[in-house]
Parts: sequence; C-alpha cells; structure tokens
Amino acid sequence: MFKVSLQNKLIACFVCIIIPLIVFAYYLIEENISFGKKKMIDSAAGTGEIVRSNVDMFIEDTIRLLMTIAQNPQVKNGNPRETMNRFIEVLNLDSNLVNLFAANQAGEVYTSLVWHGDDSLLISDRAEFKEVLDSGKPVLSKRTFSRATGQMILTIFVPILEDNGYVTGVIGAEISLKQLQNNLVNKTGSRQISNIAVTDVEGNVIIHSDYKQVYEETNVSNNSAFNLAKQGKQGIFSYKNEETGSYCWVAYSPTRTFPGSVLITVSDKAMQPPVKDTMKRWLQVLLLIIIFLVILSMGFARMIVKPIEKLIATTKVMAMGNLHQKIKIDSGDELEELSNAFNLMSERLSDQIEKLALATKQIEEKRERQRILLTHLVSAQEEERNRIAADIHDGVLQMIVGTLYEIRAVRNILPDKPARALAKMSLLENLLSDTIVEMRGVISDLRPPLLEDMGLLVALKHQIKRICLIYQIPINFNITGEPYRLEFSVEVMLFRIIQEMIQNAAKHSGASSIDLNIDFGELFFTTYLKDNGCGFDLSQLDFEKNGGMGLAILKERTHTIGAQVKIHSQKGEGTEILLTLPID
Repeated sequence: MFKVSLQNKLIACFVCIIIPLIVFAYYLIEENISFGKKKMIDSAAGTGEIVRSNVDMFIEDTIRLLMTIAQNPQVKNGNPRETMNRFIEVLNLDSNLVNLFAANQAGEVYTSLVWHGDDSLLISDRAEFKEVLDSGKPVLSKRTFSRATGQMILTIFVPILEDNGYVTGVIGAEISLKQLQNNLVNKTGSRQISNIAVTDVEGNVIIHSDYKQVYEETNVSNNSAFNLAKQGKQGIFSYKNEETGSYCWVAYSPTRTFPGSVLITVSDKAMQPPVKDTMKRWLQVLLLIIIFLVILSMGFARMIVKPIEKLIATTKVMAMGNLHQKIKIDSGDELEELSNAFNLMSERLSDQIEKLALATKQIEEKRERQRILLTHLVSAQEEERNRIAADIHDGVLQMIVGTLYEIRAVRNILPDKPARALAKMSLLENLLSDTIVEMRGVISDLRPPLLEDMGLLVALKHQIKRICLIYQIPINFNITGEPYRLEFSVEVMLFRIIQEMIQNAAKHSGASSIDLNIDFGELFFTTYLKDNGCGFDLSQLDFEKNGGMGLAILKERTHTIGAQVKIHSQKGEGTEILLTLPID
C-alpha cells in the first residue's frame, strides 16, 4: 500500500490552500480581462451606432435640403441661374458635398456646379434617374468615381415635383466619401477599433476608415456580419481572420435611410498587451507567495514531524514485543504529554496482555472441550437411534410378526377348538397387532421413512400431527415460498432441530398454542417458532439440568449445517426461536 509521510501531508495541506488562492486569482484575472473586453466591445457597438446615426442623419439632412430646393418655384420652372444660386448656398453650408446638378425630365443636365467638358451632360441612362421618375421618391446611388472631382462619391437624386405630383426633373447632390468618412472617423475613432465600414445593400464599401478600401471598391458580401445586418439584425460576434490568423470582434447594424450596413471591427490582438501585463504581474506575486508558503510549511512540518519520528521508532520496537521500551520526548508541548501517556499505556497494556493471554487460553480449552463433547453427543445420539431402529426392525419386530403368523396358523388348524380358546387367541392376536403398530411408530420416530421418501415438508406435517394428538395442543403450521429439497443430511438435521423445538414447546412451556412458520426463500431457508407459554430466563439457564443441554445441542446442530439460531424468551412472555440457513 502506498504510504505518504506526515511531513508530505502537511506540505500537501499547504499546497491545497495555495491552489484555491491561485484559482481565485486566475478567476479575478479572467474577470478583469472579460470586463475589459466587454468595455471594448460595447465601445465598438456604441461607435457603430454613432456611425450609423451620423450617416443616416447626413443622408436625411441632405435629402431634406434638396427637397426644399426642389420646391422653389424658380427651380421648378427650370431657371438655371436661380438654381445655380441655390446650389452655391448649399455648397457653402456643407463641405461634404462636392457637386450639385439639376436635370430635366429628359435627363439633360442644365445646371451643375462642377462639370468637365468631356463629361456627358445626359443622365437619362442612369438607373437611379429612371427610378426617381418612376417612384417620385429620393434615391441613393451606388458608389461611383467622379471624373469631375477625382473622388469616390455617392449621389442623391431628388425629384422635382409639380403640384399635381408629376415629376418634371431631378436634383442631384454628389457626396465626397473621403470627406464624409474623415468626419466620421475623427468623431468616433478609438485606439482599439481596427476599422469602420459602411456598405450598401450589395456589400460594396462606401465609407471606410482606410480610404484605400473605398478607392479599390472593396466588397464584403461574403462577410457574416454584413449578412446579419442585411437581414435587419444588430449585434456582436467574433470570427477568425483567415489571412492573419487572429480573432476579431465585429459590431454590426443595418442603416436606416438606405439599404446597407455599418461594421465596426475590434482586433483581439489589440487586447493582448494589457492582458499579458496583468497576467505577468499576478503570476509574479503568486510565485513569491507560493515559494514563501512552501518554505514555511516545510519548516513547520519538520518541527512537528521530528518528535513524531522518534515516537514511531519507539513504537516499532514495542511492536516487536518489547513493551518496556520508553519514549523520551522533551518538547514541552502536547507531544511530550502524548509520550508520557503512551509509556503509561504500554505498562498497563503489558499487564493486561499477560492476563488476557491466560484467560484466552483457558476459554479456548473449555470451548474446545465443549464443542468436542457436543459433537460426539450428537453423533452418538444419531448412531444410537439408527442402531435401535435397525435392531427393532430386524429382530423384535420380525419375531412378533412371526408369532402372529403362527397364531393365525394354529387358529386355522384347530377350527373345532372350544370358544374360550379361540377368544384368548383372538385377544393375543389383537395384542400382537397393537405391539406391531407401536413398534412401527417408534421406528418412525427414530428414522422417519417419509423424510427419505417424501422430503422434509411431508415428514414435518406427519410429526406435527402426532405431537398434536399426544400433547393435545394446537399447532399452526404455515409455509411460504415454493418448497424445494435440500441435501438429505441437511434435511435430517433440520427435521431433528424442528422436532426438538416443537416437542420442547409442547412438553415444557405449558403453552396453549404454538405457531410454526417455514419460509422457502431464494437465499435463506427460515424457520420461526413462537409459543405463548411460561418462557424462561436465558441468563439463568442451568446447562446441567433439563433444557440447558437441549439448547446447547440445538445450537450445535445448527452450527453443524452452517445455520444460525436466535432464541428470545422471558418469563411469562413465551419463547421465540428463529433459525436461518443460507442456501448455497
């Protein structure tokens, strides 16, 4: 068996104290890291909401401004000069706008703030222009490159409506994506945010914190965050960047004024430096604490273990039989008191062992003599019964039967004899017949033929019937379980035991009724006998008189077949006997 020294156990105890401290410290570190990450992620979500609100607000403000211009009577009439004056006023108000133009119903541009000669003055082939004419509502175009301004732009088309709702033309405003995104990034930028992106419904990036992504016309239609925002959902999730191999957090939300999305990305890598610094500081502190506690525990353990080792060494000497060995510990504490008590205990133990050894020897000798006596007694009893049964059957019974046959023969030979002689012979015949019946009963008691032929249950029923007739006492015999046969030697012993139990109750208890229950269980064969007789005191039972030796023989019989018997009796309360035989 693997053994652990007390010193190691004490050290392990200290270590078990340290481990929860380490786990708790690690939990605090993880909580701080999680809290920091949550703040960054919440910041990203908040930034995304700000970006979306700013974009939506700018688009809405621009649309409202253009709708106001479109309601001007001079603009409705297609006055180029008046329209130009309005455009100049608007351009001075909003630096994000790089161009304003107006076109008639045929798509011919008749007023424009910025226009080059190599640009076509027709917009009739543009899908957004056609959509405005059909719907009569403002339309936001896709991201395009303007040769007039040399920038990536978005164009807002607003219809010019007559009072009857008829569309007579279109006012367009070109928005500088670079200027717009610079304004957004300056307002919402953060050191932890990797990038900010605004896309249209097809995933084309129209605003990005890295303008190169806009200029190169980046598309994010395969991005999971974009697809979630496209479905009108808003939230945060993490993903692994296959190019860099690092994890990122993305806050996504849909735009309101036009179909698109806002994506705010926070790199998990940006969170690592503060996390590593925190972990390093905590681990250094924990390492110093562990070293200090281990050294302290080793010294403390050694201080305790040293006198105990002396106690163990002396104990081993005493275990070899030298109980006079003394333990000397001068520590001035509980260990010294323990050694003194141990010395006193060893002295008394030595005396008690000697007395106990002598008493044990005497008890074992008496027990062995009693066991041998009971064993021989039981064996002799069975042998004597078998011998008597055989002698009666083979000797006396045969002689009596022969005499009976002779008498019957004489009566047949002398039919003419006097009546008196015939009467005497009849009397003799009846007497011999009764003798035969009695002798057969004695033989049946000594060795019941039903036990060998029909089994224990049939033999017991026959024996109970005879005892009821002899002692005139009712016996309630109950059987539970499915009856089965046991080995014949075991059944013989059980028959003798139960016969002895019933006869003792009927003969000595003075009971008016006896209950006998036999249970044929799967694991145990159980016999329970109870009478309402006078009972007796087991503690005062004299084995030299009647009853004591009978109980001793009963216990010896049960022990022989591996059974257990329990006897409970008190004066005036009857007797209960429970016999239990395990079924192998």
